[in-house]
Amino acid sequence: MMKVVEIVSFEAATGISDADMLAAMKRTEAFLHTQPGCLMALLSKGEDGRWREIVLWRDMETAQAGSKAFEAQDFLPEVMAVIKADSLTLHHEPVQWEMAARERLQWG
Repeated sequence: MMKVVEIVSFEAATGISDADMLAAMKRTEAFLHTQPGCLMALLSKGEDGRWREIVLWRDMETAQAGSKAFEAQDFLPEVMAVIKADSLTLHHEPVQWEMAARERLQWG
């Protein structure tokens, strides 16, 4: 089985602060914890102002199922309200190479 990375890129809607974005995106955490095949998730913000959510999935089947299930969540309107609608892109891509870190990171 080949792992899959989900890459979601978007801009914040007008007037949305970083704190607003983080509060809305943290609503997805409990959902992701319950999804079979979800291995990890990261949220970053680039110097260009675009946000990127990276989710690592066990395989394409679980990635696509997770995306479909996400669309049915009650928090979706809140999450979409902080995102500039025409800026959102989502891709699922097979992982071609993976390296384990020498030290396990402790996420806080």
